[in-house]
Amino acid sequence: MLWFISLFLLFLIPTQAISADIDLLLSWDLKPYWEFVEGFQKARLFKTHVEILGEKADFQAKGKIFVAVGHRALRAIQQKPALYPFFAALILHPSLAGKPAPRGGVYLLLPPEIIFSSLKRALQSLLKKERVILGIPYSTPFNQKLIEEAAQKAPQWGFEVIPVSLKEGLWLLNKAVSKIDVLYFWPDPFWESREVIVKVIEQAILQRVIVVGFNNFFLSKGALLAFVIDYRKAGYRAAFLVKDCLESSVCYWEPAPFNLKLNEKLKEFYSKGP
Repeated sequence: MLWFISLFLLFLIPTQAISADIDLLLSWDLKPYWEFVEGFQKARLFKTHVEILGEKADFQAKGKIFVAVGHRALRAIQQKPALYPFFAALILHPSLAGKPAPRGGVYLLLPPEIIFSSLKRALQSLLKKERVILGIPYSTPFNQKLIEEAAQKAPQWGFEVIPVSLKEGLWLLNKAVSKIDVLYFWPDPFWESREVIVKVIEQAILQRVIVVGFNNFFLSKGALLAFVIDYRKAGYRAAFLVKDCLESSVCYWEPAPFNLKLNEKLKEFYSKGP
């Protein structure tokens, strides 16, 4: 019995912190970034200093190791190469990190394998088809390349991807909606306007096309599903990525943890059929 009590108490002891100070540099004073900080500190692995990047993109270095939270903070740190090593979090994709490159971190764009496998499980009761046609709009060359690469992998999960260019506005998308089963909102600068998002979702629903978004806003405006990043879990995972890299020199990137949320009311709507 004594050994059992000792083992139980061991799990109650807080994780031993590494003897290092970490500077968490936030791109902006935004709720998702503070949730990331909360998760990072919850891991209790480091002593942390938190700073929000000022309007002049200047900051004070208090620790020896930096974690840039967001692209703006990453660019600021890269202007001071003497601050290496550093890590990045909540940037879109490692290939957009630039130089000098971070040692690793957590990024926002989910790999195609995760997207397709998650959608297959979520949609299998609604779309009983051998091949589900997925329309994915884009406006940048970077997103075009990623979507075209994803399209090559899609058939493994029973999807056919139709990339839709937004370079000339919405007319190609409006034309494509009648040919697809699912409209997937890939994170893209084109969707900065919420009014445009709402307009596109409304048109899709009128044609009974299932909409998949990338945050809670899409759910509130009529998306059936949304990949919602869990920023606290992202911070928690980032702390362990930094720990592993500093202790063993094994440095890597991970996609941010997420929840695939379902709009239950709309599920009933699509379940009834045309």
